[in-house]
Amino acid sequence: MVFKLLESLKIISKKIVLIAIYLILTSSVVNASEVINYKIKSGDTLSSILYSMGIASSNKLAKEIDTITKKQIRKYLQTGRYLYIQSNGPFLEKLIFKINTLKSYEIVIDNSEFAANKIKAKEIIKDTYKKIAYFDGVITKENNSIYKVGKANKDKYITDDIIDQMAEILGWKIDFEKEVRLGDRFKLVFEEIYHEDKKMYGGDILAIQYIHNNKRKKKSRKLQAVRFHYKDKPTYFDLSGESVQKAFLRYPLKFSRISSKFKSRYHPILKRWKAHSGVDFAARTGTPVYSVGDGRVTTKTYNKGYGRYVVISHRNGVTTKYAHLKGFAKGLRRGMNVSKKQLIGYVGSSGYATGPHLHYEFIKNNKKVNPLKVKIPSAHPVAKEDMEEFKCLSNYWKEIFDSHFLVDPVIVSRKPKQCNLNRLTNSGKKKVNRF
Repeated sequence: MVFKLLESLKIISKKIVLIAIYLILTSSVVNASEVINYKIKSGDTLSSILYSMGIASSNKLAKEIDTITKKQIRKYLQTGRYLYIQSNGPFLEKLIFKINTLKSYEIVIDNSEFAANKIKAKEIIKDTYKKIAYFDGVITKENNSIYKVGKANKDKYITDDIIDQMAEILGWKIDFEKEVRLGDRFKLVFEEIYHEDKKMYGGDILAIQYIHNNKRKKKSRKLQAVRFHYKDKPTYFDLSGESVQKAFLRYPLKFSRISSKFKSRYHPILKRWKAHSGVDFAARTGTPVYSVGDGRVTTKTYNKGYGRYVVISHRNGVTTKYAHLKGFAKGLRRGMNVSKKQLIGYVGSSGYATGPHLHYEFIKNNKKVNPLKVKIPSAHPVAKEDMEEFKCLSNYWKEIFDSHFLVDPVIVSRKPKQCNLNRLTNSGKKKVNRF
């Protein structure tokens, strides 16, 4: 009898041990943190996302996060963007919004009972540094645009954002849509942004030389621009110190194909000949549109013809109009001041439009003029007090421009002894590899 009792106790103890092991194992699974990469959908709110993930008190928690982050989190809840959610059962531990390759927004939740600050939020920016890069190219039959040249060599190519900069800097000197010729040559010296030895994106252009061939006139011209500062603002000058830029941008968006010029045309919707008092730029829906100069927003509205459009009043009797927008820039309002190259809206096809494009008008003294041919005053030349320093740098760049066509890395890496390099590249907190 005693023996049977002891055997029963052994069996019971084994079962208890097994049950305990099972509970420990299942408990560890339940308490293990889980990370989900959630793609934000149209109509999602933080509360609805947390609820769908089974987070306890999702509505209350979402309101607390909204308050702690001062509603900043709302701008990151964009359709198509990813949200990293870390949870432990029904308890939220961490949210990470990936803004871009270098920046993220992180929210950490402390679920312990005695936590003083339950929710903490911070923006995380990865450390970056700059390198100087060089590129040279030639316009050929196969690569008959500056963009094609930039991508022609897979081992040494430049991204569209660098080409966009060149088109903007030299935009008043050459029309890159119509005036590019076979045999045109250009070379660029520019910055590239790196993180942990990986190139992230292109930085600012430091110097450009574009040699434009005019076979009809049997001559060529050199277009040169170097980066310098005017009143602590970066701008571009030729080697004599005159600004290559104007008071207004040539294009109100990144260099684009002109789909309709400033002239009379047969209107595709109205089905009749009509004066076209502006220039149409073909571009993808959502392409950013910028103010071409400093000014004040006088109109932000909608009508049947122009669709959504913005009118900006500038100095000296100049007004500019931007039409068929998909939408307006956040915070843009009538009466507010805007600066040159400030975002004002996005390309669309609202109003009388057969497809996505920007209709751009330039009005001077109440008369509509061709925005690509109007005479615009140049920006300020190099300040007199900075001319000695600028001459030092211009001589440095001239040595590079006058070298053989391939940019000579020996010359570029030679540090100008008497020049202030803070004028050459952006100075700041980020680590910079100087010449």
